[in-house]
Amino acid sequence: MVFCSMRLCLFIILAGVGMISAVLGFLAFIFVPKFIECQVKERTFLGREQNGTDNIVLKNFRDPPYDIKLQIWTFSTQNVDDVINKGKRPILEEKGPYTFSWCKMFYCTKQTLIFLQMTLVYSFATKKKYFFNANESCANCSLSDQVFVPNILFQKIIDITTGLSYPIRKTIEFLIRNKEKIFINVTVAELLFDGYEDELIKNVCSLVPTICKVLNVPERIGLFYGQNGTDDGLYEVDTGLRNINLLDKVYSWNGLKGKLKNNSWYGEQARMINGTGMLNFLNQAFFSDEKLEIFIGQLCRSFNIEKQSTAFTSGIPVFFVIHNLKIFWMLKRNKYKDSVIQMLLITSTIAQFKKVCGCAPSGLLDMSTCLPGQPRILWSNSHFLNAPSALLLEGMNLPSIKNDYSYFDIEPITGVVVGVQQKSQLNLGMLRGDLSITRNMRDLIVPIIWINESAIIDSKTREQLQIPIKIIFYAYIFGWILLLFGSFCFSLIIGFVVVRQCRRMAQVCFFLKLKRTFGQGRKIEFSEVISLIFL
Repeated sequence: MVFCSMRLCLFIILAGVGMISAVLGFLAFIFVPKFIECQVKERTFLGREQNGTDNIVLKNFRDPPYDIKLQIWTFSTQNVDDVINKGKRPILEEKGPYTFSWCKMFYCTKQTLIFLQMTLVYSFATKKKYFFNANESCANCSLSDQVFVPNILFQKIIDITTGLSYPIRKTIEFLIRNKEKIFINVTVAELLFDGYEDELIKNVCSLVPTICKVLNVPERIGLFYGQNGTDDGLYEVDTGLRNINLLDKVYSWNGLKGKLKNNSWYGEQARMINGTGMLNFLNQAFFSDEKLEIFIGQLCRSFNIEKQSTAFTSGIPVFFVIHNLKIFWMLKRNKYKDSVIQMLLITSTIAQFKKVCGCAPSGLLDMSTCLPGQPRILWSNSHFLNAPSALLLEGMNLPSIKNDYSYFDIEPITGVVVGVQQKSQLNLGMLRGDLSITRNMRDLIVPIIWINESAIIDSKTREQLQIPIKIIFYAYIFGWILLLFGSFCFSLIIGFVVVRQCRRMAQVCFFLKLKRTFGQGRKIEFSEVISLIFL
């Protein structure tokens, strides 16, 4: 009787321990990740704590926790005379990287931040300043290096003179002779941030300064002249306070709400201001969908990004996110054969191409409407990735998805952008036009530079991000241990019950066999029982 009570108590204890372990293990799987998610949602908004101090999101916005680099490769034309006089295609020399570090100290990065509409929307402008980092540039890279590149101003003169009468063209050609060249020899510093002085502009502005002021003609010409230490516009973005899925949603840019001006791009959809500014955080809506729109002020355009796979960056599991590879496909390309596209690719004007095909050539983005003076700058992926192969020139590296795509690494729990690599290329559409000095040229699209803007989260923030990851990881391990222990307890109970039932069945079978063998009423000898057991 005592033995039965002990056995029953053992069953109850094992069942109780197993049940508690299973429940705790199940809660570890469900409750801990949900708790972390709720904490993230509660704290992920741009604003201030109850004591008036900046919360962690606002701190990271003011001082982005990233190691940021801007790497630039130049394309220098080696056969300028053959291109101009013999109609040859350019032979390029690709050199770089020229590495620039982003100064993110408070005195270098100044941000104007204004909370609007009861802290639901904030308005800001961020100033960025880059300085040359010789240690991380190529061994023989110097800002004093000379490069031969197409003259952007000369192409504006081509646009002006196209279609004019012969006497006027000749007059303009006489005035610019020995003052403007089709290709120019400048230093890398002048090409990028410092700018170079154009003799024609200098003379015109000295004679008629009013025209230069009205037309906002810069004193010097450079791809990024006057932009180092400036911002890319005034944004109004959601704080995420009422809904984390709206965090960083762009409502307006430079006073334009919902849509850019009608002279921008070539369609209503292209002019829409959609998506997130993607500053430091990605809104949580992305994790319930495979695609998300982001707005890039420097390009005056919204773009789609999409999940590609999962990966690890700096020891942190991330979503590997890339630009949609069809981002630059022509909307109406399917109406035309490739031969027609190639013929139209280098046409008399980009406007004519857009008139025929509905938009810029595949793989290229016409930036003219987004830049002051509307130069014929075409933006593309580096090395013309996803663009027609006819654009590739001798001396360029061949494009590859591995080396030339842009991507974002997103930590899925907090939505923090862990790493970014944004690769692009600036090209100039060169037209022969109606001038006699360009009559032997062919129409060309010539690369000038390609850029890799990269950012990786710093070590301190990486350690902070690993805390919730480790908590969830250990919660899963603890949950598995508890579930396995609970399963073990139930297995012991089930095993004991099964063994006991088997023994009972064996006893019943044994006595039934005795009765059949010896019959009822006969005394059974011990030796006979032993012989039956071992039969």
